[in-house]
Amino acid sequence: MAFHLQSIDFLTVLIIPDQGTVNLSLALEAKKSGQLDFSIFSQQADKHQHKHAQGTILLENTSSTSAGDPEWRSAIMSRCRDQYSGTEFYRRVQARGLFLGESVQWLGQVWSREGEALALLSKPRSLPISHDYAMGIHPGVFDACAQLFLATLSGSTNNDMRYLVSRWEDFTCYKPFGDQPFWCHVVLQDGPRTSGPLAGRFHLFDQNGMVVAQIRSGVMKGMNRERVEAVSKYVEQSKREKDGKSESKVIDDLRRLSQDQWRGYLNDYLQQIFAHILRMEVNGLSIDEALMDVGMDSLAGVEAKHQLEEELGIFLPLELLIVGPSINGLTESI
Repeated sequence: MAFHLQSIDFLTVLIIPDQGTVNLSLALEAKKSGQLDFSIFSQQADKHQHKHAQGTILLENTSSTSAGDPEWRSAIMSRCRDQYSGTEFYRRVQARGLFLGESVQWLGQVWSREGEALALLSKPRSLPISHDYAMGIHPGVFDACAQLFLATLSGSTNNDMRYLVSRWEDFTCYKPFGDQPFWCHVVLQDGPRTSGPLAGRFHLFDQNGMVVAQIRSGVMKGMNRERVEAVSKYVEQSKREKDGKSESKVIDDLRRLSQDQWRGYLNDYLQQIFAHILRMEVNGLSIDEALMDVGMDSLAGVEAKHQLEEELGIFLPLELLIVGPSINGLTESI
């Protein structure tokens, strides 16, 4: 048995409070023959629906995995000479400002070099596991494969950069045979990187070298610590100032204009907002270009969402800003 995702975009983080619950829903839409589009939503305290992921499932039969290569591990280890424990890996990750709880710490032993890494996975001791997963693999295994991308970073990579998964393409998972250890092998597509997003592929193997799961392409976007902290401070400040704040200048300006003038005004206003957030020149940001193509990500989306909702007095789904339209299209939505 196997399943195949043509693509999956990870749009926004799902935060589950220590006390309480979050309702999740899965929406499926039949597309052309053999394909289903899917979206995952949550409904939280603000009562709005928040989209966290979307993608496409391929329904055709997926061929079975090929026979394993008994020499595959030794060949990779001969290239990846930097060997260290999973405890050391998570210490290095924490030094980058990413704090991963014990229940997601699956990497037991790591072999790495710039642009490539191999890891032996082992179940966290604090994690109770049921073997009733339909795909035969705990979901934490795939999270561990995403974590392993961090072991491929160049030693000269800015230590303040934090990387989060944003997209997987051509993800196939085969049901493994029996209960046995897993190994994950990650390779960056463009070799070692010191800046910018990470793009690469991974293969998940069983103990005999048979492929259990794989992705052809995965992308992780980088965010430096200074930017994360700046946006967090901005959001907190906005929340404090929201109560008792008078009507914004933007709303006041719109009231003075005829509806025929609104589009031009909003296009100019949004162009200035996004140019500032994306650190671009206003004249260099086309109102007809998709925001996702000019660097919009979840962090920039959070900043834009809070500012636009505060100044326009509307609710904007975060996913609309991340993967949605151009400035011109956003003006139409508003």
